[in-house]
Amino acid sequence: MKARQLLMVLTLFWCLLFLGLERGCERDLGQRTPEILFDMGHSAAFEAQGPNPNFADGRNLRMPVAGTIARGFMPFPYEATPRGAKQAGQELVNPLKASDANIARGERSFKVYCSLCHGAEGKGDGPIVKRGVPPPPSLLL
Repeated sequence: MKARQLLMVLTLFWCLLFLGLERGCERDLGQRTPEILFDMGHSAAFEAQGPNPNFADGRNLRMPVAGTIARGFMPFPYEATPRGAKQAGQELVNPLKASDANIARGERSFKVYCSLCHGAEGKGDGPIVKRGVPPPPSLLL
């Protein structure tokens, strides 16, 4: 009889354990999940321009490692000088064919994005230049 009682107690124990685990796994989306190690999930945030005592210079912003390139950015291999512009004009090829549809699309894009500064003819005399913004360079080189 004692073995039978022990078996019943163990069965009851395992049933209660599994029932407790099953109830503990339910999640009410309206309630916050209890956090056991609060500091692990919520680290101290520093302002981007603010001080940071973790670095010797006390600054938070770090310079990128030399030679790195920003994600999604391809560097332009030509200098920002008239000589570099001339070299780019000689070496680069437009991947789009000069069709009527491509020219119309380019004209629409120029009117939307470029003509405010560069003007309708690309001379650097757009409407915002007349309101005091320094004129951009002419596109007619």
